[in-house]
Amino acid sequence: MQAVRAAVISKPHAVTEVRLLTKATMKTSFNREQAARCRRLAIASTDQVERSRLVRLAEKYEAKADAEHKTLTASLIALCNKLARKLAHGR
Repeated sequence: MQAVRAAVISKPHAVTEVRLLTKATMKTSFNREQAARCRRLAIASTDQVERSRLVRLAEKYEAKADAEHKTLTASLIALCNKLARKLAHGR
């Protein structure tokens, strides 16, 4: 783990990639929280139209979070593979 940390810290572009992944993780979490909030509001709503609107909004937030998570996972795997190759070659 320390070798990976050293590889990341010694390479500015790797630090940038890690920051981008961190921001993507935060966006995914935000969208999941928004979806949960919309669902809670829908449960509390007595207006059927408003309830439907909130459920649809929750589904949109959840779909956005799922797409971001899929992209984030692929990016994280690519970064790990890149760092593993660099460590294997001693760079």
